[in-house]
Amino acid sequence: MGEPLGIGPELILRTLNREDLPSDVEVSIFGSRTWFTHIAHRMDIPLPWEQLDRSISFVEVSEELEKSTFSTTADRAQMVIASLDRGIQSCLDRHHDALVTAPLDKSVIRNLLPNFQGHTGYLQEKVGCSNTVMLMDNREIRVAMVTDHIPLLEVSSAVTQERLESTILTTAKHFQKHFGVEHPRIAVAALNPHAGEISDHPEENTVFFPVIEKLSKKGLRVEGPFPADTLFALARKGTWDVIISPYHDQGLVAVKYPGLEHVVNITLGLPFLRTSPGHGVAYDRVGNQNLELRSFQRALNIAITGRLNS
Repeated sequence: MGEPLGIGPELILRTLNREDLPSDVEVSIFGSRTWFTHIAHRMDIPLPWEQLDRSISFVEVSEELEKSTFSTTADRAQMVIASLDRGIQSCLDRHHDALVTAPLDKSVIRNLLPNFQGHTGYLQEKVGCSNTVMLMDNREIRVAMVTDHIPLLEVSSAVTQERLESTILTTAKHFQKHFGVEHPRIAVAALNPHAGEISDHPEENTVFFPVIEKLSKKGLRVEGPFPADTLFALARKGTWDVIISPYHDQGLVAVKYPGLEHVVNITLGLPFLRTSPGHGVAYDRVGNQNLELRSFQRALNIAITGRLNS
């Protein structure tokens, strides 16, 4: 469901009413039926679970919050976490194959969970995975992050040989598992300008080259580190399946610069596939008749098909 007051409920309703939604796919919505019905009536959107040609069910996640108008941040935070937890458990129980999450507001969730940093870290903690990777895809390029929501000042010390190796291995494994790419072509972006050539002992020499050499000898198709200022432009030609980026804003600026319409956030490393649109809650867009649906539609399509070109 995501943030109740954001565009998540509307995105779900409008997307699931699409005529091209595969009829053989079973979809469950986790959230508040009362709130979704309220949104649908207010915006004159048909309720998708009432359409006879749709295999769509609704899972009420909290009787306590069912009648809530979400006038308090506490209620909003509780509903977001309750619906997310229920979706996670359903995937762990193998009732569902993939999880699509609508946007949430971190500042709202921190009223309930003060240390909350985002979907990726929360999913890793709830599932008990040793490592997860944030993958951002915009149809032209795909970028996996070594680090995510940490200050730039901390990136250098956080990019260790162990963390870089784990990111590359997790990315390669789950490209095989979820997307059918048996031997993904992987490029690694450098941390420093010009791949560290202006420094005496850059991380490229102490961290990146040793890991890339080690994994190449094991048979992985991994290259680099490449200067980031040219790598992303070259990657648009389809030379690599995925780029490994050391830090959040290096990778995300490159993915999001062409626009947010096709950007999808994917979590790798979980027992199931999780996708999400690459934008936020967009409070200012709620109820807009020209609401942009393509990012959420791609997130759903990738979850259904396992194809990144969806």
